[in-house]
Amino acid sequence: MKRVRLSKFIKIGQIVRYLFDARVGWAVHGSGNILTNIGALLQNFDDLNLKVSSQAALGLIGLQEELSRRPPEATISQSDRTRLHKAMELLRHTLTAEATTLDAYVLREKRFDVKRLVRGPDFFFAPETFNKLPPIAQFDVREAGKCIAFELPTAGAFHLLRATEDALRSFYRTFIKRGEIEKSTWGQLVQKLKDKKKKPKPDETLLNHLDHIRKNFRNPTDHPQKTYDIDGVQDLFSLVVDVLNRMATALPEPGDDDVATMYGLGNVDDLLLSIDEPADGPAAEIPEIGEPTVESPPE
Repeated sequence: MKRVRLSKFIKIGQIVRYLFDARVGWAVHGSGNILTNIGALLQNFDDLNLKVSSQAALGLIGLQEELSRRPPEATISQSDRTRLHKAMELLRHTLTAEATTLDAYVLREKRFDVKRLVRGPDFFFAPETFNKLPPIAQFDVREAGKCIAFELPTAGAFHLLRATEDALRSFYRTFIKRGEIEKSTWGQLVQKLKDKKKKPKPDETLLNHLDHIRKNFRNPTDHPQKTYDIDGVQDLFSLVVDVLNRMATALPEPGDDDVATMYGLGNVDDLLLSIDEPADGPAAEIPEIGEPTVESPPE
């Protein structure tokens, strides 16, 4: 998918009209004159991938090359005007025919600003929180924003729930350092956090919100019968942004030691020292750091 400004198509129409109406005595060189407009027209054809029109512009290109060799004070002659008019007449018909093969899809307004959904959904987060989320969660939030903007609501819901589960696994590691979590389900992680006896303890309201999303959104969404409309996915977006904001405040700033701690490996420098200078006995094995599990079976 490529983002294209519709103003480029309007600009093409303006240039075609200008060149079609060219008169004897108009300046060849200089800003806004004949050669500048021919160059801008051909560049817009390339930018918009209008291949047929580009081929039809060969006569115009020949005239452009000839005019470019004229002195700076040159103006359009009657012969130049006739050639330019014929070239633009052919090009206008070709351009009109090619334009009928193109479709433009206009984004409808949503409850959230569509430009920010497409280009920067981090705007909807509290300052300095989005970048604290793990990379997979950030990726899925960005994809969810695009899905909502382009009205793919069920796909957007999947990305939002993936982002929540990935952030939950990092959030869990900030409170419980040891133990395997790769095979733990969303519900099991939340329950272990609720059962934590020692301080610091995670916010109970946040854990209740996570349970609510799991029971009422995550688990049903895993079944093919569940689909979302554009209003439903925007409701979910609001819920997910709230819990991600809350979890991000507890996450450490990104760094090597934080990544190691997240996986229960302790300080990176200590880990490398234990590998380089092993105690008596077999050399220490380097722990494998696997990617966090994004999808888990529903409970």
